[in-house]
Amino acid sequence: MTIGLQTVSAGTHALVGRSATPEMKTVAAEIGLDLSQHRATQADPNMLADASLVFAMEMDHVDWVRSRLSDIPVHLLGNATIDDPYGLGISEYRRAGREIVAAVQMRVPEMIALAG
Repeated sequence: MTIGLQTVSAGTHALVGRSATPEMKTVAAEIGLDLSQHRATQADPNMLADASLVFAMEMDHVDWVRSRLSDIPVHLLGNATIDDPYGLGISEYRRAGREIVAAVQMRVPEMIALAG
């Protein structure tokens, strides 16, 4: 089954153009994802205006989106904040990776329903 769903990743304080950290590339590879071509992108109102739904990892990110576009549905990705492991060791990247995977799995039915 194919659904018409497009996802985009962007940050509220992105170091635009930077590749994923070596730790993130390792964690992603461990679950079968290749981040070798990933480059950081800054979220902006134009990008968000096209979104049907926005998920954020932290409440500060939710507030950031709402302060710029109050009519866009934005929610925490998981049931709670997923702390950014940037600058921390591989074990924190693995923790964040597990939390992100679990949160995405939880949100898949919502995304499929939205895609119709």
